[in-house]
Amino acid sequence: MKDQVMENSLIYQYNNGWSIRRLSVEYHISRRRISRILNEHERRRSEGVIAQVKPQVRKSKLDPYRDYIHELLGQWKDKHP
Repeated sequence: MKDQVMENSLIYQYNNGWSIRRLSVEYHISRRRISRILNEHERRRSEGVIAQVKPQVRKSKLDPYRDYIHELLGQWKDKHP
């Protein structure tokens, strides 16, 4: 889970001269995670826009039967109020 306050504080302290190792000790997180946070921050700054991933549209097992299901529902709709 992302903790925006922690990430902002980490970036601020890194820009003030703290080493990745020192940040790792202070925040009790791995140096690799700190590097990922800093790299992501730099990528967002260089691109200027946060890249949003669109959800992938997946096929349903019922797709081949969709028309038939709608036809059946239409028949039952008329019989029940």
